[in-house]
Amino acid sequence: MDIHALVAWVAERMSIPIAAGYAMSVLLVHVGTVNLVRSARLRLRGVRVPGVVSGPLARSAGNPVAVSFTFTTREGGRVLARQRFSTSPNLLRLGQRVTVVYDPRAPERAEVAGAVGQVVAPVLFLCAGVVFGALATLFLVAGPM
Repeated sequence: MDIHALVAWVAERMSIPIAAGYAMSVLLVHVGTVNLVRSARLRLRGVRVPGVVSGPLARSAGNPVAVSFTFTTREGGRVLARQRFSTSPNLLRLGQRVTVVYDPRAPERAEVAGAVGQVVAPVLFLCAGVVFGALATLFLVAGPM
Protein backbone atom coordinates (compact mmCIF):
# COMPACT_ATOMS: atom_id res chain seq x y z
CA MET A 1 0.00 0.00 0.00
CA ASP A 2 1.53 3.34 -0.99
CA ILE A 3 1.32 6.45 1.15
CA HIS A 4 -1.52 8.01 -0.87
CA ALA A 5 -3.67 4.92 -0.48
CA LEU A 6 -2.92 4.84 3.24
CA VAL A 7 -3.86 8.52 3.68
CA ALA A 8 -7.09 7.95 1.74
CA TRP A 9 -7.92 4.89 3.87
CA VAL A 10 -7.34 6.82 7.13
CA ALA A 11 -9.30 9.87 5.88
CA GLU A 12 -12.25 7.66 4.96
CA ARG A 13 -12.37 6.08 8.45
CA MET A 14 -11.37 9.07 10.62
CA SER A 15 -14.08 10.67 12.70
CA ILE A 16 -14.12 13.41 15.32
CA PRO A 17 -14.13 10.96 18.28
CA ILE A 18 -11.17 9.04 16.83
CA ALA A 19 -9.26 12.27 16.18
CA ALA A 20 -10.08 13.42 19.72
CA GLY A 21 -8.77 10.09 21.05
CA TYR A 22 -5.46 10.61 19.24
CA ALA A 23 -5.27 14.23 20.44
CA MET A 24 -5.90 13.14 24.04
CA SER A 25 -3.29 10.42 23.65
CA VAL A 26 -0.66 12.89 22.44
CA LEU A 27 -1.51 15.35 25.22
CA LEU A 28 -1.34 12.75 28.00
CA VAL A 29 1.90 11.22 26.72
CA HIS A 30 3.42 14.71 26.43
CA VAL A 31 2.41 15.74 29.97
CA GLY A 32 3.63 12.43 31.40
CA THR A 33 6.95 12.55 29.56
CA VAL A 34 7.71 16.19 30.40
CA ASN A 35 6.98 15.69 34.10
CA LEU A 36 8.83 12.38 34.33
CA VAL A 37 11.93 13.88 32.69
CA ARG A 38 11.67 17.00 34.87
CA SER A 39 11.47 14.90 38.03
CA ALA A 40 14.32 12.61 36.94
CA ARG A 41 16.58 15.57 36.13
CA LEU A 42 15.81 17.20 39.45
CA ARG A 43 16.53 14.01 41.37
CA LEU A 44 19.79 13.42 39.47
CA ARG A 45 21.17 16.98 39.39
CA GLY A 46 19.45 18.68 42.32
CA VAL A 47 20.80 19.64 45.71
CA ARG A 48 19.54 17.62 48.69
CA VAL A 49 18.79 19.37 51.96
CA PRO A 50 16.61 18.69 55.01
CA GLY A 51 13.09 20.09 54.99
CA VAL A 52 9.81 19.95 56.88
CA VAL A 53 6.28 19.28 55.66
CA SER A 54 4.47 22.52 56.45
CA GLY A 55 0.94 21.48 55.60
CA PRO A 56 -1.66 20.82 52.95
CA LEU A 57 -1.79 23.54 50.31
CA ALA A 58 -5.05 22.46 48.75
CA ARG A 59 -8.01 20.38 49.82
CA SER A 60 -10.74 18.52 47.98
CA ALA A 61 -13.76 17.24 49.91
CA GLY A 62 -11.81 17.84 53.12
CA ASN A 63 -8.83 15.69 52.05
CA PRO A 64 -5.42 17.17 51.32
CA VAL A 65 -4.52 16.89 47.64
CA ALA A 66 -1.22 18.77 47.64
CA VAL A 67 1.30 19.30 50.41
CA SER A 68 3.68 22.16 50.98
CA PHE A 69 7.11 21.95 52.54
CA THR A 70 9.79 24.35 53.66
CA PHE A 71 13.53 24.11 53.46
CA THR A 72 16.64 26.24 53.63
CA THR A 73 18.91 26.35 50.60
CA ARG A 74 22.65 25.88 50.98
CA GLU A 75 22.96 29.64 50.51
CA GLY A 76 20.65 30.23 53.50
CA GLY A 77 17.42 31.23 51.73
CA ARG A 78 14.11 29.92 53.14
CA VAL A 79 11.79 28.43 50.54
CA LEU A 80 8.15 27.34 50.72
CA ALA A 81 7.40 24.87 47.92
CA ARG A 82 4.63 22.48 46.93
CA GLN A 83 4.56 18.99 45.44
CA ARG A 84 3.52 19.11 41.75
CA PHE A 85 1.71 15.79 42.04
CA SER A 86 0.33 14.25 45.16
CA THR A 87 -1.08 10.77 44.62
CA SER A 88 -1.10 9.97 48.34
CA PRO A 89 -0.55 13.12 50.40
CA ASN A 90 -1.53 11.31 53.59
CA LEU A 91 1.92 9.69 53.61
CA LEU A 92 3.42 13.13 54.35
CA ARG A 93 2.40 14.49 57.76
CA LEU A 94 2.49 18.04 59.04
CA GLY A 95 5.84 18.64 60.74
CA GLN A 96 7.43 15.52 59.26
CA ARG A 97 11.14 15.90 58.48
CA VAL A 98 11.93 15.03 54.87
CA THR A 99 14.78 15.26 52.40
CA VAL A 100 14.13 17.89 49.77
CA VAL A 101 15.83 18.01 46.39
CA TYR A 102 15.85 21.40 44.66
CA ASP A 103 17.25 23.11 41.58
CA PRO A 104 19.96 25.55 42.77
CA ARG A 105 19.17 27.88 39.83
CA ALA A 106 15.47 27.98 40.78
CA PRO A 107 14.99 26.78 44.39
CA GLU A 108 11.19 26.96 44.10
CA ARG A 109 11.53 23.95 41.77
CA ALA A 110 11.75 21.37 44.50
CA GLU A 111 10.20 18.13 45.63
CA VAL A 112 10.33 15.72 48.52
CA ALA A 113 13.03 13.23 47.50
CA GLY A 114 11.20 10.12 48.70
CA ALA A 115 7.74 11.05 47.41
CA VAL A 116 6.67 8.41 44.89
CA GLY A 117 3.84 10.58 43.56
CA GLN A 118 6.34 12.59 41.53
CA VAL A 119 7.08 9.45 39.51
CA VAL A 120 3.78 7.56 39.75
CA ALA A 121 1.59 10.41 38.47
CA PRO A 122 3.58 10.99 35.24
CA VAL A 123 3.69 7.24 34.60
CA LEU A 124 -0.11 7.14 34.99
CA PHE A 125 -0.40 9.98 32.44
CA LEU A 126 1.82 7.99 30.05
CA CYS A 127 -0.25 4.83 30.51
CA ALA A 128 -3.52 6.71 29.98
CA GLY A 129 -2.08 8.22 26.80
CA VAL A 130 -1.14 4.79 25.48
CA VAL A 131 -4.64 3.49 26.26
CA PHE A 132 -6.29 6.42 24.44
CA GLY A 133 -4.02 5.87 21.44
CA ALA A 134 -4.72 2.14 21.39
CA LEU A 135 -8.48 2.68 21.60
CA ALA A 136 -8.40 5.30 18.84
CA THR A 137 -6.43 2.89 16.64
CA LEU A 138 -8.85 0.07 17.42
CA PHE A 139 -11.83 2.21 16.40
CA LEU A 140 -9.97 3.44 13.29
CA VAL A 141 -9.19 -0.09 12.13
CA ALA A 142 -12.70 -1.36 12.98
CA GLY A 143 -14.23 1.33 10.79
CA PRO A 144 -17.75 2.75 11.04
CA MET A 145 -20.13 0.68 13.10
